[in-house]
Amino acid sequence: SSASSDVYKRQDFLDLLIFTGRFDRYNYMYQISKRLETIASCVPAGSTVADIGTDHAYMPIYLIQNSIASHVIAMDVNKGPLKKAETNVEEAGVRQSIDLRLSDGLAGLKHGEADVITISGMGGKLIEKILTDGQDVIMDGQQFVLSPQSEIMHFRKFLEKRGFCTDNEKMVEEDGKYYVIICCHYDAEYEIRRYAQLLYGEKLIEQKDPVLLKMLAKELESYRKVKAKVEASNSVHAVVRLRELARDIEAIEYVIDQCAARS
Repeated sequence: SSASSDVYKRQDFLDLLIFTGRFDRYNYMYQISKRLETIASCVPAGSTVADIGTDHAYMPIYLIQNSIASHVIAMDVNKGPLKKAETNVEEAGVRQSIDLRLSDGLAGLKHGEADVITISGMGGKLIEKILTDGQDVIMDGQQFVLSPQSEIMHFRKFLEKRGFCTDNEKMVEEDGKYYVIICCHYDAEYEIRRYAQLLYGEKLIEQKDPVLLKMLAKELESYRKVKAKVEASNSVHAVVRLRELARDIEAIEYVIDQCAARS
C-alpha cells in the first residue's frame, strides 16, 4: 500500500513545528492506518517481530513506540523504501529497537530470530511464495499475522495444506476497501499429518490398510535411494528436490508410525 494511505503526516506542518522549535522530531509518535493498527493488535506483547515488506517501517515504529514489540526486524526487497525507513526510524528515536535489512522475503531472517512474522500489503500468491521459499527459517509454534490482498480462498487452502493453523481472523474497512487479517501459527505435526492424509487417504490410514502399508514400504525404500543419488549429484535443482523428497519420506514414516501405534 502507498505511504500516503498508511501514515497521516502533514510534512509541511511538521516542518513548520520543527523550525519553530515546537516539535521534537526524534520523539514523534507515528499514527498508522486502521489496517496496520489491526495487524499490530494481533502481535503478542513483548514479541520479537519480523515485518516482511516493511516499506517505510511505519508498523515497526508503531510496535516499538506503543511497547507492543520488544524488538523488530524490518525487511524489504527494495533499497528505496528501506532508505526512507532508516530516516523514519532515526526520527522516531527507536533505532536501537529496530533492525533494517534488505531482504527478498524471509531470505535475510535467521532461524529463531523472530517470535512473530507479519506480512501484509501484497497478494496471496506472493505471500505463499515468501512462506514456501522461507520454510527453512519457520519454526514449530511460530506465530504469523498475514493480510493477503487477493486470492484469499486459495491462500486459506495453502495455509491449511502447509500446516498453518488459523487462530483468529479480523476484517477492516478502510478507504472503501476491505482487508482480511489472518492470525495463525505453524504446527509441524499438523502439516505432515494433513500432507500424509492427502497423499495416502485419511480412512486408509485409520484402517491400517495392509495394501497401503505394503506400498509404503516399497515407496520408502525407493525414495531413500533417490535421495541418496540426489545428494551425490551437484545439480542446481538438488536443494529443491531434496526438500521434496524429505517431505515425502517424512509423510511415509508418519503413516507407518501411526499404524504401528494403533496396533
